[in-house]
Parts: sequence; structure tokens; C-alpha cells
Amino acid sequence: RDTMLDSHWAVTHRRLFAGLAFETDGHGCISNYNKSIEYYPGERRAIFGVVDGFAPAVATFATDFEIEYRKTYKILRNLLSHDVYVLRQCGTPAELQDLPAYAVGATVFEVPVSSWSTGGTIAVSYLEELGLGPQAAIVDPTWVTSPCVQKLVGCGVAASWDQATTSGHSWSEQVARSGSQLNLIDRFGTGSTGTAVDVTFDASSDQSMLGRAEWVKFAAAFFNKEAEANLVFKRTAARFDAVAAAVAAARARGARSPRVGFVTHAPATESATAEWRISASAYLIEAIAKAGGTPLDASSCPDDDPHDFKYLCSDAGAMEAVLRTLDVVVDESFPDGGDYAGYSVASFRRRFRLSDGVAYPFLENRRLYRTDRRLSVADGTQGTDFYESATPHADAFLADLAAVLVPSALPDHARRYLRNLATGERPLELNASDCTDPFFSICPGETAPPAPPTAANACSADGYCRIGAPSAPPAPSPPSPPSDGNGARPLAIALALLAVGLAALLALLWRRRRGISTRAGKAPSQGLQLAEHSGGAAAPRLASRGIRVAPRGALPQREEYVTPAGLALGTSAPQVVDGGGGGGG
Repeated sequence: RDTMLDSHWAVTHRRLFAGLAFETDGHGCISNYNKSIEYYPGERRAIFGVVDGFAPAVATFATDFEIEYRKTYKILRNLLSHDVYVLRQCGTPAELQDLPAYAVGATVFEVPVSSWSTGGTIAVSYLEELGLGPQAAIVDPTWVTSPCVQKLVGCGVAASWDQATTSGHSWSEQVARSGSQLNLIDRFGTGSTGTAVDVTFDASSDQSMLGRAEWVKFAAAFFNKEAEANLVFKRTAARFDAVAAAVAAARARGARSPRVGFVTHAPATESATAEWRISASAYLIEAIAKAGGTPLDASSCPDDDPHDFKYLCSDAGAMEAVLRTLDVVVDESFPDGGDYAGYSVASFRRRFRLSDGVAYPFLENRRLYRTDRRLSVADGTQGTDFYESATPHADAFLADLAAVLVPSALPDHARRYLRNLATGERPLELNASDCTDPFFSICPGETAPPAPPTAANACSADGYCRIGAPSAPPAPSPPSPPSDGNGARPLAIALALLAVGLAALLALLWRRRRGISTRAGKAPSQGLQLAEHSGGAAAPRLASRGIRVAPRGALPQREEYVTPAGLALGTSAPQVVDGGGGGGG
């Protein structure tokens, strides 16, 4: 695995930041530390939001995390869990100068880390967006749907730990054996090892759609990939805004706003009674509004627990009263026995206890959906892509919902997450053959194309930064003149010399006609610098054309001389005797 990773990084990288140059080795560590250099200037920082702007030393992102940059390290704070992490640039001194009091005693990571692990699924898509899939040391594939992670696990690039089959070694032991330097968990402790490599990654806790997507910058900080994360997020937000604009335009043309609800049924167990709930998170309410829908009236189902963002219906009758008012329903219920493919309209009617002979608008119009359009391979357990990748891909989820609620807004959209249960759509099972990443998901024996160029912020001296696309590779040098052995090359050279000579002659005649001395220093980029002849009435005229006129008596320097046509004529300005008195030179 390390051999393949090395192929994606040159042995030495040259970086220029804020006018200061420093080198990093193949692991991203500083090669020659210099205490006067700022190793986290604006070019390497996460930028708040989606627009160009200043890259401050301290910035709060989404609503739940913050990054503070210092010269050789950065401090990452999860504001929800109150966890603090110090990320020190490798190759710089271990001593952390001016460490603030709130970060004293925090876990210190040497960055960029080279490997990661997770026992959940939320972090997977974020890391893939940054091209970090191959740096997975170990994953729990139980619920993972990503085709590329399935591929890397299948060919041994990433290790696998399966809760159902592994014996003898705990998840914590396997993570330690894998050498993972970063283990991403959630606030519930999913995949926790209880060691210093654990980091709480709470992207799904954010209550705005783009706020959730912006957590890509949190993950990027451990790999020094904030500039790439800025670009990923900017593009996601641009697509998100385009969908919202298309919906607004369709609504302005008269498209109606259907009433929609996300509902869940949990069957009774030995320790709990059956429950019918209606999702009411700010995240979903925003999605419904931007996709052109109208939130439901849940007055018959009180909000018993404001912290779970769901209304609880007292019984099936209370839920049915709500369902009778809905034009579109999205069913989020976990199917009996995990049988997604077997879940049908009949299953929905049975679990939500719908009455026969009653007109339900969402069934009459065949607008009953589920969030399980894409699943992992059925091997006893199946994960849904919605709960893995819809969080970072807020644009894709919004597009799905908009296509369902206001079809005229996105008539050609192919849904990724939502499947129409009422029309008999079947879920799609994803496997390793569905991996379409040609750059990073490479198995032994495969050859990757050159990796995309690295993105970087472009910052001015005052600290204003542009979120820039990856710099394009340099244009190839023009080919040498062809030579067929029969004099083609000498002929080309002769023609070029003739053109130069003619240009020089025309330039000389031009100057003689205007009475201008041909003494000159080095031409500035906008034109010629000419020596003013005594009584030179041409000077103001030349200045108005952007040609800088030197004072009389300026001596030519031993520099290249450039004609008005931009042709280099030699290494020294031509010498012409000044005739004095205003005559031609």
C-alpha cells in the first residue's frame, strides 16, 4: 500500500507561500525548517464559506467546529463535543510556541497523517472527496456502500474488520495493528478505540445542508488538504445553489408546492412499543423548502423530545391523520429483517396501518418514496448510500428531492438516493465494479493515470485569498523546426533572419521620419523607452501612447533592444550620433 501511495507524491515538492519558499518531502514533512517561515499562511488555510475572502487565523466553520492557525501548527475544535486537537506540521519542532490555554493537554497529531480508519460510514465519502480513499488503513465494511472502498478492501489495499465474522481480535486491536494514525468516530462512540487516534467527526449533527457538507474542511485539516477542501465545498455549494435556483424558477412559472413528510415506523419489541414518527430536523425542513415543497402539519403528533428532531404520533391513527394530508411521502423505516428489496407498497400499508377505501394523495399520484435507491451488496447486512454520502453531497440530495417535488425544475435528473416505491422501482446494489475513480482507487497490478494537480488558495499580500481550481500543468514547449536533411532547417533560419532585418529597417525609417533619436534603455513591458531629442515634440505624443520617454542624454545600457514589433535585435541598443539642434538623428 505504501508503495502505491508513494507513486502519487513526488519525492520532493516545492511550495511557495506568502513570498516564502519551503520544501516538503514525500510524506509532506518540512525538509529544512526555518523559524522565520509561516508554515500555515493563507494559501494553506480553510476559508470560511464558499466565496473568496480573507483566510483569518481563527475561523468557525459550519456551526460546530473551528480551526485556529499558528506558524507551525493548527488547533481544531469540535464545538459540539468540546474536543480539542492540535495538529503540528511534521518537520517542525515538537515544542508548540504560544499554545493557548484551552489547547494545553489536547491530543497532538503530527500532520499530514498518512492513514485513517473508521468503524462508521459518514466519514468515508468526505475522505473520498479529498482523494484519500487509498489511505484507509482499516474499515468496518458492515454498512459501507462505497464501491471504491469495497474495491480497496477486496484487493487488500485497505484492511477489513467485520463485526459478524471476526474472532480473536477487537476493533481496537485491529486498528492498532493496521497502523492507522487517525480513527474517525461519531459522538455516540461508533468505532471508538479508546486511544489517542480517536477523533469525533460530527458532520451529521449540523442542522444545515451546506453546514454538513462543509465538514470536509474538518477532515482535510489532518491531511493538510484545506485548499482542496475549499474547492470541493465551493463546487458542492455552486451545484446546490443551481438546484435551488431551478426550483425557484419553476415555482415562478406556476409549479405547485406539494405537501411532503419524512416518516418512520419502528415495530414493537420486547422492551418498547411500536412508534410512528415524523422527521422535523432543521436540515430536512430546509431541504423540503429549497426543493419546492411545503412542510406537513404535524399538530396531531406532539414533539415529545425536542432533541431528537422528530414528532411522535401517539398511535397509528394519529399518523394516518397526517398521511391523509400529504402529496409526497418519504418512508425512512428500517425494513423487517433488513430486506430492502422486499419492502413494497403493501409493506408500507401494513406497517402504517392504512385504511382500505381511503384516498391518500401520495398513493393516488404514485409519489411514495424511500431513501434506499443505492445499497451495498446483500451479504447478510446492507448499508444505504443515503446515510453514507448524502451528508457531504448536499447538492445531490437536494436535486433528488427537487426532481420529486417539482419535476419541471429538473426534468432530466437521474435520482441517486430516492426510489419510487409506488412505481415498483427496485434498489440498486453497488459493488467494487461500480468504482469509477481512476486516480486513487488503484489495486495491485493496476496503473493510475497522473493524479490531478493540487489545488491551492491564491492570496494577495493583504491576505485576501481566492479559492482557486488546481493549477493547470505548464504548456508544452513548442516543437523545434523540422529538419528533413535537405536544408529545411537552414531555410527556416534564413527566413527568420530576413524577417528580423526587415523589421529593423522599418523601425529605423520610422524613427528618422519622426526625428526621434534611437538611443534607448531596456524597453518596459508596455512599449519603448526612447531618449528625448533636443526640441523633441514627439515626446508627449509617445507618452500618450504608453511609450516612456527618457530625459535627454540618457545613456543606453548593455541590454536587449526591442523594436515596436517586439522583435529582439541584439544585445545592445543601436548607437546613433546626436545631430543636435532638432534635426534627425
